Amino acid sequence: MRKRKKSDPLVSALESAIDLGEFVSYNRSWDFVRDLEDVKHKIDALVKDAQAERAVSLYKLLLSGCYEKADEIDDSGGNLGRFFEDLFYAWINARQKAKYDPAETVRNILRWMDNDEYGFCYNIERNVVKALNKKSVNLFEAAINSRFEKAIATVDKKQSLKRGKPNITNMLWNIFGRPGNIIENPAGISCGSILLKECGGIIPVNTVLSLISKK
Repeated sequence: MRKRKKSDPLVSALESAIDLGEFVSYNRSWDFVRDLEDVKHKIDALVKDAQAERAVSLYKLLLSGCYEKADEIDDSGGNLGRFFEDLFYAWINARQKAKYDPAETVRNILRWMDNDEYGFCYNIERNVVKALNKKSVNLFEAAINSRFEKAIATVDKKQSLKRGKPNITNMLWNIFGRPGNIIENPAGISCGSILLKECGGIIPVNTVLSLISKK
């Protein structure tokens, strides 16, 4: 995390909590994340105090700090990963409170997911769709659907989609397989369609695409 002008007092608190250059052992990881949570709570208060735009910048700085700290912490307990996820949703909420362009928000979300070197964003789309407002959800779903269509255009229809970065098939399940959508999981493999071998079942692409077209 690069040093920035400390015009905002919370930047100093944030940098102190991240403490780059110091390794955090497993036994210290809980206290370390607790300190990060204290900073987050102060940023949360800004959103409640109608200072969402200021909060967005601070949330983003803290998100970046988590990535820069990832090699300096034994996070076998997953504390930093869980903190990042909560922080990510708070950042989305602040962007919406600040009335940022929904399309820009979706592009930023996808950029975080695309450049996720430590797995902090793994399956994060499952709750991203809960954090986004209706307009942003539609844009997010359209963006994932577009990626899916590009992916299936590059593979043979007799093959199953292989895991990618990010895993488009898993993302589709997380977004469109939430309660209220019914996706069949047949026991056999239906020829003539690409198959998604994810989530404990074989899901015909045609079934998923039919759901997408109805949304």
